[in-house]
Amino acid sequence: MATLSTRIKGEYRDGNALSNVTVAGAPDLPRGMSFRLDANKCSTAEVVMDYSNGVLHLSGLEDLNRGGVWGGGLQASFMVEG
Repeated sequence: MATLSTRIKGEYRDGNALSNVTVAGAPDLPRGMSFRLDANKCSTAEVVMDYSNGVLHLSGLEDLNRGGVWGGGLQASFMVEG
């Protein structure tokens, strides 16, 4: 399993939700994924993964962090081979 995490520090506040994430250098399309916001598991039913030429693109993330992406720590875990 591979994990991509953000950790929020400081007092910056922004209510905009994160909608998309692009990961360059991905070895393949993951078999699955999970997301946590401040250690709480989130539904990934609306998240779409696309993969092409080493680039993984995730869209549909706005429901995971409606209060704003900078409001807490976001962790994405991907089930990958190897």
